[in-house]
Amino acid sequence: LSVTMILEFLKKNRNLLKEPYTNTIEFNEEGIGKEPHTFPPLRTEQILTPIKDDSEFWEFDDRNTKNELLYAIIVNRSKKRINIVFRGSITVKDWYIDFKLSYEQTEWISRFAGKLVKVHKGFAEYLFSSTTTRDDLKSKYDMIIENLTSIRAITDENGNNIYRDYAIWTTGHSLGGALAQLLAYTLAGSDDIDDLPTPITAITYASPPVGNYKFRKSFQNYEMKGYLRHIRITAEGDIIPGFVKQTGVSVHLYQDRQAKIKYGKKINYKRRTLKAMVSRMVKNHDVDTYYERLLFESNRHILMMNFENLYEESGATDLFRKRSNRFSVFKKTFKSMKNDNGTKGCLWF
Repeated sequence: LSVTMILEFLKKNRNLLKEPYTNTIEFNEEGIGKEPHTFPPLRTEQILTPIKDDSEFWEFDDRNTKNELLYAIIVNRSKKRINIVFRGSITVKDWYIDFKLSYEQTEWISRFAGKLVKVHKGFAEYLFSSTTTRDDLKSKYDMIIENLTSIRAITDENGNNIYRDYAIWTTGHSLGGALAQLLAYTLAGSDDIDDLPTPITAITYASPPVGNYKFRKSFQNYEMKGYLRHIRITAEGDIIPGFVKQTGVSVHLYQDRQAKIKYGKKINYKRRTLKAMVSRMVKNHDVDTYYERLLFESNRHILMMNFENLYEESGATDLFRKRSNRFSVFKKTFKSMKNDNGTKGCLWF
C-alpha cells in the first residue's frame, strides 16, 4: 500500500470522511450524496502529500485495536529505512497498560540483559505477551520479527537482497514512544534476527520512562557500542515523560524559545511550570503541540542535525569517550595481573 494510493482514496472520499479529533478519521454520514471536490482537503492529506511515493506500507496491524497495541511498518526506499511506528494511548486498554507502573523482569529482556534489568510491566506486557488476534497466540513482538524477516528476505531478479541493509527506525508518541524505545532496545540486544544493521534508531515523542536504573545503564552501553541510538523529544509542561533520568539524547521543546539538547539529565520543571501543568496537561502532551514547537523558527538548525551532531551537542559523545578510555585502562591493568594459579586475565574480558 503506497502513499499515492492512500491519498487517492482520501481525495475521492472527502465527503464521507471527517477528522473531529487529532489523528482520528471517522465516517461522515452528512456527506452521503455530495461531491468530494466540494470538501476541503483533510488534514491527513496535507501531512501525507510531501512524502515521496517510494514509501510502502508493508503492515498495518489493526485487527484488535481496542485491546491490543497498534503498529505499522513502512519501507522507505529513498532513505533506505524500515520504519516501525506505534500508536499512542487511545483506548481504555491503552490507559490501563500505561498505569501498570511497576518495573519487573521479563523473559525477553533477561535473556540478553540479565535479571537486574527491569522494565515497565504494562509496556512489556503489551509488546511481548501473547495476543488474541492469531490462532498461534504470538505476541506483537513475534509478529514484528516475522515482518522484518520477510522484508529482509526479499530478493531482486538476480537473487540479491533488496532491503537487507536498510536501517531500522522505531518511533511513536507517548505510549507509542515507550514501545518504540523498548523495541529498539530489544532488537539491539537480542539475536532474534541475524545481521541487523546497526545502530537501531528510536525517535520518541513524550515517552514515559521505560525501565529502571539498570535498564538505562544497559541502554547506554549499547549506545557506546554503536548498536543503538535514541532521540527523545519532550515538551516543557508535559508531565508524562516524568522527573527521572531517561535514555537517549533529550531534545526538550519550549513554546517560545530554542530547544535544549542534553544527555543523561532529568527534566527540571520550574515551579510556575508545575502550576501550569494542571490546567494545560492534555494540551502540553498533545502531538500537535510537539509538532508546532519542533518546527519553531529557533529550532531549524536542530532539525538539520544528524545523529552524530545531536550526540555530540548533548555531551554524550564525550561521555562515551571518557568511559571507554577509563575501561581500556582498567582492562589493561586487570589483564596484566595474575591470579594464584598463574592464569592471566579473566574470562569475561
